[in-house]
Amino acid sequence: MHGLGQGPEAWQQVIHHLDCQDVLALSLFGNLSADEPLSLDILNDQLAAKVAQIKEPYILCGLSLGAILTLMQSLQPSSNLKGLIVSGAQIEPPSRFLLRFQNVIFRFLPKRFFQKIGLTRRQALELTNSLTDLDLSTDLKAMPLPTAVICGQKDKANLSAAYRLASCLGHSKLTIIPKGRHELNVEKPKEFALIVNQFLETHGF
Repeated sequence: MHGLGQGPEAWQQVIHHLDCQDVLALSLFGNLSADEPLSLDILNDQLAAKVAQIKEPYILCGLSLGAILTLMQSLQPSSNLKGLIVSGAQIEPPSRFLLRFQNVIFRFLPKRFFQKIGLTRRQALELTNSLTDLDLSTDLKAMPLPTAVICGQKDKANLSAAYRLASCLGHSKLTIIPKGRHELNVEKPKEFALIVNQFLETHGF
């Protein structure tokens, strides 16, 4: 699952370097109409409906917003969900400064940017504002699934969160990609795919 500002095509190069072929890059915003409200909980409910259709064991992988949704899905009962791979994930509300900064950027971005990712400016602002209610730190401590936690060395906004997430989880491995920034699926696809391949092999997937 991609991040905010991306689409499923952001995973093309990662998928190209994977040892497995049974991979689906989901579109988080593909079914939204322009007049619909948008929040993290709404996206999570829509994702839950999609993965409920999977009738075989699967692993969820997400970056940034996609990583948050991956973690949220792990807290919902599913006998088929067997593991998680998350990159650039937050488990608590971002700082007020970071949210304000993000909102200011959104207000000045051209309309075509939002059209490209399948959102309106209003929906993007609603979604980022809904992150103020995010708090997964307590619930994740009891989450038993094996998890690969990934972060770029230069992703300063998410690096400390990656260490915190790994410490919360009982069955996780943290990997920091040297010189990597936030959009690792685009910037470091080979390195990202290597971590995924190792995760799959380690856990017998």
